[in-house]
Formats: sequence, structure tokens, C-alpha cells
Amino acid sequence: EQRLAIKGRFKQKQIETVLRNYIKEYVTCKTCRSGETTLTRDKSLSFIKCESCGSSRTVAAIKTGFQAATRDRRRAERDAAGA
Repeated sequence: EQRLAIKGRFKQKQIETVLRNYIKEYVTCKTCRSGETTLTRDKSLSFIKCESCGSSRTVAAIKTGFQAATRDRRRAERDAAGA
């Protein structure tokens, strides 16, 4: 559906971090750093292809219902595992 839904309460910094990581992985070309890319899916693999330099690479599948790991949640999981 090509949209982003954010549920819950987050600090601005947390949202910025998730967006930066998404852009780095799924938008920006690692060869020429261009943002002119297309994300396609071929069977079970996802590819990013750069329209500027022509390079292509596979990327990890984007999962629906993705939950960003925030420091507080990781700390709570770590504390629960240690208890």
C-alpha cells in the first residue's frame, strides 16, 4: 500500500533513527549514494536498482508489522532474560 503507519508513543529521535536506517537500506544506492532507486521483488528476493549508475543489489525483505527495537525495549528484554 506504500504507506507508513506508526502506532504508539515514540520520541522524535527514535523515529528519525528508524527512518534513517530504512533510507540507508532500501532507498540509497551504496555505489553512488543516489536516491534515484527502485525497489522490486522477484519471487522471494527483494532488489534495489539504481537508476543513476545501474547497479543492483539484494536487500532484506521488508516485514509487515515491523517493530523498531528501542533502547528501552532492549533493556527490558535483557533485564527479563537475566532475571
